[in-house]
Amino acid sequence: MGMMDGKAEGRNEGIAEGERMAKKEMVFSLAEIELPVEKIAELVKVSVQQVQEWLTGSPNPAR
Repeated sequence: MGMMDGKAEGRNEGIAEGERMAKKEMVFSLAEIELPVEKIAELVKVSVQQVQEWLTGSPNPAR
């Protein structure tokens, strides 16, 4: 892997992490207005399990 490949990979990982953090923040905002977990998952486009893990602070074993 060349330096350009490494930079592109790092950039892509950074973008993905930013998107994940934005979704997580959205989950907390929607939970504050007492939206059901299923609806939050649908709106944020993640699994119900992921929403529950974020809200309970459980680690995500997939990461």
